[in-house]
Amino acid sequence: MNSQTAWGIAIRDKVVTFVRENNGATTKEIGEKVGNEAVGQLSRLVETGQLIRTKRGYYEFQAVRVTVK
Repeated sequence: MNSQTAWGIAIRDKVVTFVRENNGATTKEIGEKVGNEAVGQLSRLVETGQLIRTKRGYYEFQAVRVTVK
């Protein structure tokens, strides 16, 4: 794992922790509290199912993952 990959993982972990502890957050709040580099990671967190975009600019933590086979 290179340093850029580790950096991305660390930023995404901070974002998920912040959103979970605050029961949701806006893009602006995430940028202010975690850092502007975190805003670029939001779409990846939504794609992987770690966060849910409930409305434009608002994200919530997805506590339960359901896999249908």
